[in-house]
Amino acid sequence: MVQRSKGSKPQQVKYYSNCLLWAIWQKIQYGGRLNYHVSGTWKGFHVSWTNVKGETWEYTAPTQAKRDWWYVPILFRGIIRRRPRWQK
Repeated sequence: MVQRSKGSKPQQVKYYSNCLLWAIWQKIQYGGRLNYHVSGTWKGFHVSWTNVKGETWEYTAPTQAKRDWWYVPILFRGIIRRRPRWQK
């Protein structure tokens, strides 16, 4: 699980994944639930994971550039960060 103190920088990951695979793996390992959101990057959904303590985490791209409609992020080296409370 992601262990960070408040105010620390997002954790860079050493492997390739995507938000769905990462969130499913976190749910299998630690429990919690998956949250589906409309993505601002592509024409699909984004998945975040909420742990049993109620903290929401996400695996996302380091730069959030708007992409063409046909772009699908299959596997990428991203970052793990706590999802802000104001983002539902």
